[in-house]
Amino acid sequence: MQTWFSSDDMVAVPGERLTLPLSIHNLGQSSESYTIVPAGLSASWTTIERCNVTLFGGSRDVIEVEVMPPAMLIISVSRSAKCSCMLVLSPVKSRHSGGWGMN
Repeated sequence: MQTWFSSDDMVAVPGERLTLPLSIHNLGQSSESYTIVPAGLSASWTTIERCNVTLFGGSRDVIEVEVMPPAMLIISVSRSAKCSCMLVLSPVKSRHSGGWGMN
């Protein structure tokens, strides 16, 4: 599996919504299902369009990730900070076949 944000550098402005297209490519030959979960400090202001994705072998899909940083961002100690959006993608184990696939 390979993932990447499909847009070049984008800037998230506090209090404004930013939509990032996330490309997911199944590099394998069999179908796999993934669960996408926001994680880290930005998790509370990140929304995933579709959290569960199933891809046939060799196929890819694009999912929208919405980021809306709080209007008032309080940063201590440092005069500037850089935030990154971290996502956790995990395969979903199938209950039917005993292998990896769609639930």
